[in-house]
Amino acid sequence: MPILKPLILSSLLFPLSLLANTPQLSAQENLMSNYLAERKNEQLLFLEKLVNINSGTQNIEGVKKIGEILQAEFEALGFKTRWAELPAGMQRAPTLIAERKGSAGKKLLLIAHLDTVFQKDSPFQKFEQKGNIATGPGVIDNKGGLVVILYALKALQAAHALDDASIAVAMTGDEENNGKPTSISRQPLIELAKQSDIALDFEPTIRNHASVGRRGTAHWLIEAKGNEGHSSIIFSKEAGDGAIFETARILNQMREKLGGEDGLTFNPGIIVGGTKTDYDKISGRGNSFGRTNLIPQTALVNGDIRYLTAAQRDLAKKKMEAIVGSNLPGTSATFQLDEVLPPMPATEKSLGLFKRYSQISQKLGYGEMQLLPANLRGGGDISYIAPYVSTSLVGIGAHGSGEHSPQEHVEIDSLLMQSQRAALLMQELVQPREKID
Repeated sequence: MPILKPLILSSLLFPLSLLANTPQLSAQENLMSNYLAERKNEQLLFLEKLVNINSGTQNIEGVKKIGEILQAEFEALGFKTRWAELPAGMQRAPTLIAERKGSAGKKLLLIAHLDTVFQKDSPFQKFEQKGNIATGPGVIDNKGGLVVILYALKALQAAHALDDASIAVAMTGDEENNGKPTSISRQPLIELAKQSDIALDFEPTIRNHASVGRRGTAHWLIEAKGNEGHSSIIFSKEAGDGAIFETARILNQMREKLGGEDGLTFNPGIIVGGTKTDYDKISGRGNSFGRTNLIPQTALVNGDIRYLTAAQRDLAKKKMEAIVGSNLPGTSATFQLDEVLPPMPATEKSLGLFKRYSQISQKLGYGEMQLLPANLRGGGDISYIAPYVSTSLVGIGAHGSGEHSPQEHVEIDSLLMQSQRAALLMQELVQPREKID
């Protein structure tokens, strides 16, 4: 579920002559690089196929269809696959796991997700291409990442670098709106992490950037109550100010007191208010009834807050609780905060891995990588495994922007570039020239 702060970056095509041997690359690296260059059109067609299948989180059938297509591809590469099912009451698709077990090099865990934020009734459903840009639901978040993983592994197989490698691929079916409790829905991912040395996250990123940390995410819910009455007596001692004015006060004060803090963002995602309201947190849908001449009796706001550390979250929670508790006349309000994703702190080992990734990019002719700070990223599944894997790289999927909106698009040339970078990095890790400690 990455939300990347837009940057003005170049979209120049590759400086590398793709089908020529590059002196700084080994014979095996040249083989992988050229293998991928020869299949760039095939890779794009495969992405189009995935994007044109709706896999919104609540569309369990669609999510599993995406997984079944990938399942066949991974099995053809010699991976053993399985589905980690979730309890039926969660109403979420399972996690697809593909594994190869060997004894060479580091044990890798590759992370991506099958679902998107675009449900079956979304008007944004189709893959479209114009020049170097392709649009479509999930084209970078995260179907572009899935395609980068698959073709990087195909290149490794072509170079016989998979022969004794230990690689697990976890493709969750509910990353955009995960099943609760996460202690159950993320258990398969955590179990794989406990058996791994290094985690690679294939969420999208801004061109020539990657990260080594992520912010945490929590969801908050505010419910305000007021006195029912005719609009002609609003603000009177008898009627008070009404639930909607109370909600407006809370949101404005939160904006004033929480806005501007480094690494902290606060967003009200949906608001429902009136004489009567109802709201379903799972689907994100709400309904209300009211009239212009009635004081609103109830209002509800649901949103998220993102933070760099648990201490930053706890301080923000105290401020929010204090604001919610200072009510307008004739109103009351309640506040609830539930952590969704823990923060993922950067580590020295992860920074070392990033430097190696940047060196590989330079060897390929793509130039030096830039580090994208955690406070410019959203949350993601890799955060759940931070306590178990000390070496991780975040956001090495496809390049583009606009995720979670009808403007979502991928820079098509990044599919090849990212696959080459990932293939050479993984080859180095599973057949290491030097130990990463």
